[in-house]
Amino acid sequence: MKISGGVVRYASPGCKEWAEGLAREVEFIEGDWAALRWAVGSSRVLLDRRAAPMTSHADVAERARRFSESLGNGGSFSSVMFIVAFVNLIRFVGAASLQQRIACSVLVITSIYMGFVILSQQRKRQALSDSVGDLTLYCKLELEHQRDFLRSGIGRSLRLAGVLFFIGMVFTQRGGLRANPFFTAFGVLVCVLVTILILRQPRLVQRQIDEVDAVLKETQ
Repeated sequence: MKISGGVVRYASPGCKEWAEGLAREVEFIEGDWAALRWAVGSSRVLLDRRAAPMTSHADVAERARRFSESLGNGGSFSSVMFIVAFVNLIRFVGAASLQQRIACSVLVITSIYMGFVILSQQRKRQALSDSVGDLTLYCKLELEHQRDFLRSGIGRSLRLAGVLFFIGMVFTQRGGLRANPFFTAFGVLVCVLVTILILRQPRLVQRQIDEVDAVLKETQ
């Protein structure tokens, strides 16, 4: 029951009902071990990170305001990526093995690439102002921009760079992979989870566009 309660507590807003349903069902499972397997299995809900569904104009308006407030986040992210690139450039000079040099090179290249791409995309975004009277339309335009970008060649290469970035983080360890087995296992797990989330991003954005279209259809 504590495991199921933790899953409900940390589930994303869009999966809260799913987690609560699984938690209710565990009460009716006969046998402690069977219940434990069910509760542990329900933790897969934590891998599905989605926002709460938009079912009204108020929900869409709130999402539009979040888009507007996040305009400065791209610059902060790019700054962090450039700092990571600089740090790993220094580490490349003092690398003790070929593995570390290759990993540091991967981190430098991917960090600079992601920093520039995110920064360029943020500058193309439109700030929410009085000229944008329809918050629903603004939200839909922002989501469609995200979808088109993720489907473009640059968007695909950005996702690939993100995967390579985390792989590079694993291989920059001093002493190699064998010297740090637990950190390596953790890094590989993080890489797998990040890869899954990155590959699912276009589908999640399209789902949000469908939700906005449904709200628009109801008001017509």
